[in-house]
Amino acid sequence: RGLRMSRNQIIGIIVPDITNEYFAKLIQVVQNTLFGFDYPVAIYNTNESRDIESKCLRYVRAQDVSGVIYINGDPSLEEGQLDGIPTIYVDREPEKRPRIKTKYVSSDNRAGGYLAASELIRAGCRRVAVMTERAGTYVMSERLAGYAAALEEAGLTVEKELVFRPKAITYEAAYETVTEALEEGVEFDGLFCQTDWLASGAIAALQSRGMKVPAAVRIVGFDNISISHMCSLPFTTVKQDIDAIGAYLANTMIDMIYDRDESGVVQVFPVNLIRRRTT
Repeated sequence: RGLRMSRNQIIGIIVPDITNEYFAKLIQVVQNTLFGFDYPVAIYNTNESRDIESKCLRYVRAQDVSGVIYINGDPSLEEGQLDGIPTIYVDREPEKRPRIKTKYVSSDNRAGGYLAASELIRAGCRRVAVMTERAGTYVMSERLAGYAAALEEAGLTVEKELVFRPKAITYEAAYETVTEALEEGVEFDGLFCQTDWLASGAIAALQSRGMKVPAAVRIVGFDNISISHMCSLPFTTVKQDIDAIGAYLANTMIDMIYDRDESGVVQVFPVNLIRRRTT
C-alpha cells in the first residue's frame, strides 16, 4: 500500500514535550485509534527547541509519512516542508496555511480563559491575577484574551502588575514567580494559572508564606491533568476533552489520506469548568 501511494504507512506526530501529561494522553488516544486502521505512529519530541523542531520537520518529510499531526509547533519554522502531506495543526495555526489537505484543531481557549476568570469573580475576587508564558503563543494569548473579557464584563481592569510571566511553564517557575510577587507586595485575591502545573506551584508558594487557599487567594488552573485532583488540595480547573480531540485527529487524518474528508478546515472543541476546593 505504501508503494502504491508513494507514502510510508506511518503517521508522524510532532510534539513539544512528551513528558507533559496533556500531550502524552492526547498522543495515546491518537495512537490507539490509528492502530485500529493499521497505521503506526512515529513520535518526534522537540523538547520545545527550535533547532530540534526544525530537524524533526526535515525527518518527517524525508520519511515520506502518510500524514502529520503537528502539535503546538512553531509556525514560523515550517516553510512549506509539509506541503502536499495531509497535516493537522493542533493549537497553533500555520502562518501560511497550504490550500489543500490541512486542518487546524484546538480547544476553545478563549472561552476557557473567560470561564476561569469568571469563576474567580463569582467567588468574590476583585484583584484577579493571571499567570501566563513570556513567549505569548497563540493558545496562551487566547486564554489571556478570555481572562481580559471576563474582567471587563465585571467592571474590572487588567493591571500590568497582575500579569505574571514565569521563566518557564513549570511548577518551580510558578513557585518562584508567586514568591517574588508576594515579596514585592503585589496584592491579589484570585489567580488564573494557564496550566495546572503553574497552579500547583502557585498554591505551594502561597502556602509556604502562610496564606491559605482559598481563604486568602482563590486559584483556577487549566487542563484538568492528574495533579489538579490527585493532590492534598484539589483545585478548580478548565477541562479540555482529550478523548474527543484525540479521536477526531486520528479519524480525520485517515479520511484526509483517502480523500474522504468533507469537514471544515477549522475544528474547535468546547471546554468546561471543573469546580473544586480552591474556589
